[in-house]
Order: sequence, then structure tokens, then C-alpha cells
Amino acid sequence: MPAYDIMCEKCLTTFEVQESFANYGRIDVKCPKCGSVRVRRLISAPFIGGSRKSKSAKELRGCTPGSSCCG
Repeated sequence: MPAYDIMCEKCLTTFEVQESFANYGRIDVKCPKCGSVRVRRLISAPFIGGSRKSKSAKELRGCTPGSSCCG
């Protein structure tokens, strides 16, 4: 289930909410600090796999230094 970063527009608290794709936008979210419903989702980088470390195209193809694919 994806997690979304949320910010309260009243007290500026940021928090995380887990919500299924099927219920996206249908769940009423309240700020855990002040109880306000004036909240918005923040845009953040997606988390894919087990690491946030970026890999080059050559690393993704399995190229190693000295092999013919690395040029």
C-alpha cells in the first residue's frame, strides 16, 4: 500500500498516510496535531525497490569495466 506525505495547511505539520490505490482521494485525512481537514498531498520522489541509490544505464545492463558493452 503506498504511503503519501501530507502537510496540514493550518499548523504546517507534515505526516504520512497509507492509502490504497483504490481509495485514493476518497479517505478524509485529518491532521494528527490540530485535527484540521485542510491538508494537501506533497509531491515526493517515488520509492522503487530496496534502495534509493540511483544506478546508471550501464549498471542496470550489468556492464563492468573492461567488458565490450561499456565501450
